[in-house]
Amino acid sequence: MKSSFHKIAQKILEEKGGPMSASEITEEAIKRGSLSTKGKTPVNTMGARLYMDAKGKNPIFYKAGSGKFGLLKWEKNNNNSMASGSFKDAAKRVLEEEKRPLSFYDIAAIALKKGYLETAGKTPERSMGAQLYTDIKNNAGKSDFVQLGKNRFGLRLWDMEVSEEEVLKKEKEEAKEVSMNRKRSSVGDPINY
Repeated sequence: MKSSFHKIAQKILEEKGGPMSASEITEEAIKRGSLSTKGKTPVNTMGARLYMDAKGKNPIFYKAGSGKFGLLKWEKNNNNSMASGSFKDAAKRVLEEEKRPLSFYDIAAIALKKGYLETAGKTPERSMGAQLYTDIKNNAGKSDFVQLGKNRFGLRLWDMEVSEEEVLKKEKEEAKEVSMNRKRSSVGDPINY
């Protein structure tokens, strides 16, 4: 059963016609007098309810990037466009263009550089990684993404055998670089007593 927070947010989003942050929705609801709460942090409650709904089984809302929420029916209608600016949409577009597995750091950097993603967050690469890991975990074989080694992602529709070989090769190269860059102690030899 959806709470009054859900119903209020849904009505406001439908009327405004575009994604809004939890604080914008809450401010609008309080201004209209449609939200009555005894809690001290209605913005936090609204944000938590919308976030949990977006991650639930039968969501009404989706995370539209930049801390904003939209109605899931909008995302379904805009499935082939970048209007929502979500992390997953941006990741899919980057991977389709690059045609090779990438780390979530690289995906986020390219998406930001090309303007596929807008976020005010301080760690967009971490958000990208979290979105991709969560999508793969929650949607299993139906996710557009697959994890190909540590922190690397590709698209399910690719020829996975070739991609896995490329990922393993890259991981070996990175491991070799790390081991070569490790330095010995600069303090000196241990003292013998």
